[in-house]
Amino acid sequence: MFKKLKQKISEEQQQLQQALAPAQASSNSSTPTRMRSRTSSFTEQLDEGTPNRESGDTQSFAQKLQLRVPSVESLFRSPIKESLFRSSSKESLVRTSSRESLNRLDLDSSTASFDPPSDMDSEAEDLVGNSDSLNKEQLIQRLRRMERSLSSYRGKYSELVTAYQMLQREKKKLQGILSQSQDKSLRRIAELREELQMDQQAKKHLQEEFDASLEEKDQYISVLQTQVSLLKQRLRNGPMNVDVLKPLPQLEPQAEVFTKEENPESDGEPVVEDGTSVKTLETLQQRVKRQENLLKRCKETIQSHKEQCTLLTSEKEALQEQLDERLQELEKIKDLHMAEKTKLITQLRDAKNLIEQLEQDKGMVIAETKRQMHETLEMKEEEIAQLRSRIKQMTTQGEELREQKEKSERAAFEELEKALSTAQKTEEARRKLKAEMDEQIKTIEKTSEEERISLQQELSRVKQEVVDVMKKSSEEQIAKLQKLHEKELARKEQELTKKLQTREREFQEQMKVALEKSQSEYLKISQEKEQQESLALEELELQKKAILTESENKLRDLQQEAETYRTRILELESSLEKSLQENKNQSKDLAVHLEAEKNKHNKEITVMVEKHKTELESLKHQQDALWTEKLQVLKQQYQTEMEKLREKCEQEKETLLKDKEIIFQAHIEEMNEKTLEKLDVKQTELESLSSELSEVLKARHKLEEELSVLKDQTDKMKQELEAKMDEQKNHHQQQVDSIIKEHEVSIQRTEKALKDQINQLELLLKERDKHLKEHQAHVENLEADIKRSEGELQQASAKLDVFQSYQSATHEQTKAYEEQLAQLQQKLLDLETERILLTKQVAEVEAQKKDVCTELDAHKIQVQDLMQQLEKQNSEMEQKVKSLTQVYESKLEDGNKEQEQTKQILVEKENMILQMREGQKKEIEILTQKLSAKEDSIHILNEEYETKFKNQEKKMEKVKQKAKEM
Repeated sequence: MFKKLKQKISEEQQQLQQALAPAQASSNSSTPTRMRSRTSSFTEQLDEGTPNRESGDTQSFAQKLQLRVPSVESLFRSPIKESLFRSSSKESLVRTSSRESLNRLDLDSSTASFDPPSDMDSEAEDLVGNSDSLNKEQLIQRLRRMERSLSSYRGKYSELVTAYQMLQREKKKLQGILSQSQDKSLRRIAELREELQMDQQAKKHLQEEFDASLEEKDQYISVLQTQVSLLKQRLRNGPMNVDVLKPLPQLEPQAEVFTKEENPESDGEPVVEDGTSVKTLETLQQRVKRQENLLKRCKETIQSHKEQCTLLTSEKEALQEQLDERLQELEKIKDLHMAEKTKLITQLRDAKNLIEQLEQDKGMVIAETKRQMHETLEMKEEEIAQLRSRIKQMTTQGEELREQKEKSERAAFEELEKALSTAQKTEEARRKLKAEMDEQIKTIEKTSEEERISLQQELSRVKQEVVDVMKKSSEEQIAKLQKLHEKELARKEQELTKKLQTREREFQEQMKVALEKSQSEYLKISQEKEQQESLALEELELQKKAILTESENKLRDLQQEAETYRTRILELESSLEKSLQENKNQSKDLAVHLEAEKNKHNKEITVMVEKHKTELESLKHQQDALWTEKLQVLKQQYQTEMEKLREKCEQEKETLLKDKEIIFQAHIEEMNEKTLEKLDVKQTELESLSSELSEVLKARHKLEEELSVLKDQTDKMKQELEAKMDEQKNHHQQQVDSIIKEHEVSIQRTEKALKDQINQLELLLKERDKHLKEHQAHVENLEADIKRSEGELQQASAKLDVFQSYQSATHEQTKAYEEQLAQLQQKLLDLETERILLTKQVAEVEAQKKDVCTELDAHKIQVQDLMQQLEKQNSEMEQKVKSLTQVYESKLEDGNKEQEQTKQILVEKENMILQMREGQKKEIEILTQKLSAKEDSIHILNEEYETKFKNQEKKMEKVKQKAKEM
């Protein structure tokens, strides 16, 4: 039996190890890399535990059994405090958080399950062999130890369930945090995209405006250069003809459209005049001043465009810095997410390993409990078989005694048949006595049967009353009714014994009277033949005495065995009462423990809520301070940059003005010298100059209008910059408000999550209370069943007592009858003449003996019926035990199913987490690609902008060179 069980258990364990080997290898390979990231004391404990696991994989199944599961002898020998799972794990689960509780559970289970190796086969054989030598107290102690170990396993299983629920809650929290962080990152990325699009649009707009303004200025410069070249040619050629100079005003507006490469050869030949005048000089000086003013305005516009370019570059750098900061924040967030994911994965794998180890331990414990239950059942079956064999031996011994009695009686009757021929005369008198005795016996049997029927009816009625009272009343009423019932039974037994004693006395008195009469009649006859039959009677008496002594010894042995069985029944009843008391105490302890856990959980929840509120307030203050500091720093940087740009512009303006003044002074001196020499020549050109002055005045008006337009444009640019600054400020404020709102939403979510957790804890506590109530109801039902069985045992014991008293009474009656037979035989020896009468009396006595034998047979049948009833009760008790074991096994199977369901849920959640990770990785890759593309586009735009800026600088240098040449 046990070898097959062990083989099945070993095969199942090998299959489990083969299925779990790759998973353990992968977990063992991934553990050292993940353990490096941990900094708490949890790392040291797990680093010490990992090599044990790796070395434990190489061990054989027998060694694992010896390490994991304690031997049967260690289970029976271990004290109450040292069970398979120690109480330290419970304290660690209650005191520490979810992660530490899981890790300590793992460590406690790994340390507490160690036991020195032992041979399982030899221990099982020793237990089977020593089962006969064990006492009842030892068996009771073993049963108690087994019950304690089962209670410890149940407590450990409940702790595992609580730890698993805490893990799931932490998982949900982390998933919520991950989803919130992902939402925040997505929003941030969308905002950055919008800002980039706005910046690009603004840059494009500014570049278009700048290009248009540059083209316009290039056109103005080309026009001015054509005018200057025309003036130089005129000054060189001198005044030739007034007729030729008159069409110049018509040709000058056309010259503004010409490019630098056009040659003014169609102006006509120069006209030289000898006369010079002051008017021509003044006009030329005014013209030069106008051109200088135009150049100054052009320089100012160029400087304003340079300032705009510098401002745009500074804004670009600021935006790039913001992008870099945000990208760094995104990378930090990614690193945090990855760290949290790795922590979650490690925690889930640790929880998986712990659950698998606990499942293995649970399977081994279940196998051990089944084996022990099988052993106890086999012990009980052996005891029942021994009892049955003893009962059979007793029945065979009784049959042998009957056969010996019948043989002795036959021998005595064969010897007496010779003497009974003379006793035929006494038959008539004996017949009368026999009739009277038959009538008395019939009356006694009727009364006894009526009393038995009444007793049975009363017993059934009392049973029904007890059942009704068990359904309606409590344990105190049951105890009272049992006491009343016992008192009534004792009173009725006393009354029956008194009635039987009175009737036996009456019967004995009648027998004595009849015997005295027969003795007085037959003394004379029997005295003559006493000497002849004395020898035969002495031999018969010796045989009867020997038979009686043997039967008495056997009856004593039977009584002793019955007393031993009674003591055993009492011991079992006391053990059942103790077990019930222990179950009650355990239920009370569980209730107290649950209340303490409730209080602890409530306190922890309040502390967590307060901590969370304080942390949120501190985060709010920190973020507000950070944003205010950032805004102040940005304002200061902007102000400092603006001041630096202003100073640079003023310095450049001063240097350019000084250079131009020097250049213009030298140019004016040269022009004065030339004009003094050519005053005579220029007199003729006064009219042409007057016309040119009118045109210059027109050009001046145009330039003034253009300057006003440029001023308007600069004002618009300033307004746009101010609007952009306001928009950025508003955007930052909106970001701050959105962050505050998000924090408030996260606070509300966390509060909701905490409320949900509190509700879940309350529901769990209610479910535990329900389970406790159901367990208490189950215990009460078991107590009621036990009390019923006790009542039935008491009834059976009462019946046995009645039967034993009835046997003793019949034994006394047989003794009395035997004494009467001895007296009659002596009388028959004396009464040789009246042998015929004596034979009749002997026949009557034989009939009486036959009746007594029939009564004895009936009593034996009753004893057999009682034994059958006892066997039925034993079978019922065995069926109850089997049903309870089946219920327990069904509960264990339900627990295993629930664990499998939870495993499936965990696997599904892990798959969901992996899918989420893959989706996040894909999104991150897409975002990185988009960011790289945007960086490339920004780089290209920067290069284009730099090329354009270099081209503009080259153009400005050419303009400066031309101005210097002028």
